[in-house]
Amino acid sequence: MPQANGHANGHANGHVNGHVDGNAAPLPADLIDPRQVKLHDALHRLRKLEAAKDIDIPQLIVVGNQNSGKSSVLEALVGFEFPVDNGACTRFPTHYSLRRGEASTTAFIKPGPGRNEVEKACLEELSRSIRNPTSFHDLMRAVNAGLGKKVGMERTGDTGKGFCDDVLMIERRGPDLPQLSLVDLPGLFTASSGHQTDEDQETVQEMAETYVRNKGSMVMVIASAQEDIHCSSGIGLIQKLVRKDASLNERTIYVITKPDMAQSFASLKSVVDQFRFPRPAHFLRNQDSGRDRPRSLASRDAEEEKFFGSGEWVGVPQAQKGIAALRTALKEMLWGHTKNQLRRLIPAVQDMTEEAQRGYKRLEEAGRPDRRKFLVDVAQDFDRLIGNAVIGNYVNREFFSSFDDTSLEVRYKRLRSTARALNKRFATAVQEHGKTVVIGRPRPSGRPHGSAPPPAFLAAEIDRLYSYPEPESKCWADYETWVAGMVDDWRTGEPRGQASSMAYWALFEYQSRGWKRMAENHLKAVWMVIDRFIDLALAEVCPDDGVAEALRRRVMDTHVDKLRLAASTTLESLLSCHGRGNSGFYDSLDDPHTSRSRAQALISKIAELPSLDGGGSPRNAPAL
Repeated sequence: MPQANGHANGHANGHVNGHVDGNAAPLPADLIDPRQVKLHDALHRLRKLEAAKDIDIPQLIVVGNQNSGKSSVLEALVGFEFPVDNGACTRFPTHYSLRRGEASTTAFIKPGPGRNEVEKACLEELSRSIRNPTSFHDLMRAVNAGLGKKVGMERTGDTGKGFCDDVLMIERRGPDLPQLSLVDLPGLFTASSGHQTDEDQETVQEMAETYVRNKGSMVMVIASAQEDIHCSSGIGLIQKLVRKDASLNERTIYVITKPDMAQSFASLKSVVDQFRFPRPAHFLRNQDSGRDRPRSLASRDAEEEKFFGSGEWVGVPQAQKGIAALRTALKEMLWGHTKNQLRRLIPAVQDMTEEAQRGYKRLEEAGRPDRRKFLVDVAQDFDRLIGNAVIGNYVNREFFSSFDDTSLEVRYKRLRSTARALNKRFATAVQEHGKTVVIGRPRPSGRPHGSAPPPAFLAAEIDRLYSYPEPESKCWADYETWVAGMVDDWRTGEPRGQASSMAYWALFEYQSRGWKRMAENHLKAVWMVIDRFIDLALAEVCPDDGVAEALRRRVMDTHVDKLRLAASTTLESLLSCHGRGNSGFYDSLDDPHTSRSRAQALISKIAELPSLDGGGSPRNAPAL
């Protein structure tokens, strides 16, 4: 039986200028009744409000196994090709907000709840690079590559990428697009492989459960008739969760894909009937990458109609087969679910409106001079706290606490001591792992004398940012042989027997190639501490959480971003000087054992020399 994975080989890039391609079907407009357009626009504006971030707006969640044909269903549903490469799987949720209007597309990354401040900054940088994409496929490739490079989705020694709960937010407008908000989740799977671990399986499962549990969401479960439907993880997920929330049945719709790939019509019908879905399942015929491509989506609908209009499928009710029937069912489901959710949304919005009005009234009653004085006091207190933290003057007991207080927050507040601890950790990392090749003995076990352990509250982050593989170890003879060979390869115009300065430079560059990554990671750790300190200091000097949040977002973040950029630029300048032909080697990077051995040898030689007064060797040669 031929394979149909629902994705296209050579899938033509879906242009993201907002226009539906000429091959798109005009039917997606049927997804929402005209009466709903204003309501959905209002809900969309509500979603963008910072004050309404905790309100769950109705949206369609798409779940199913990998290669179940999810993307093929979605592109048939909304009328444009989805950005999926053949053989690849979605590794993060993608939220599509489709609206009618002038053609445009914007995209950004919404960080997952587990991201720290450093990773959020990296994701913001990635978001700026993809803000106005020119192609859906280029966008997905850029996000996959960016997440792996910037926030560590890629595994060491593995060509695959891990899964994450960061959300790719895509807002697309076009004159013919349906009004719809949907979330395409990574495909579920049960068996681990080289690129998908048991931990990945748990991550994807928990992610799907979180989205499905949200009572503000509708769920579309995709299952492939090409596989045993009893093994559908999506159906199993709903069956598990519905035991605790019976209302899930009312907001779930089931779609069976690839019916032409089933063993037989009778066997497929028998299996589907056994499940007794709360609402009738829908059957869709997917485009096959090898057989149907590069046909248009309109042709796809015609081929599907022809398939369901022949053979035993004639007896299946029209409301259960084909993309047109699915659109109709979804429209009714969306409208009914939205009306039900309004009963919950309206009181919540009214409460927020009343709270905002009370806050505005308090500000008006305070008067302009009092507000200015309040902000001046906040600024002065903040300046005083940050000045003391930078120089290490911890006399403010209320903020920096007592000597024996080692709580997490207090350690963040003592900015200078924490930064110095990070500096020691960085120095240790460079000392132990800063050379590509070390000569002679292996590094002794245990923490080097005088090095500082990572701060306890940063242990996990330090382990990630300051942990590196052990350098390669060569004996003196092997190292000399290797360097001698490389010197010959790097000869220029120097006399015979004299090493080229380029050889010195190349060896230095080779030995220090890990410095850039180490320095960048150190800078990330320092900025993480600074970001946390700013939050704590603002909370200390500003009793109004709303004002503190506004100050952070509108004032502090702008200046911090400039400082962050300046620090990165300075680091780049510092690192670039090592690539300008400087062939010097720094004694400060000698490990303590080597330095001590050299000093002891020198002292031994001095001890063997006759004393200046003619009395023989010095009586007390110093020892190390």
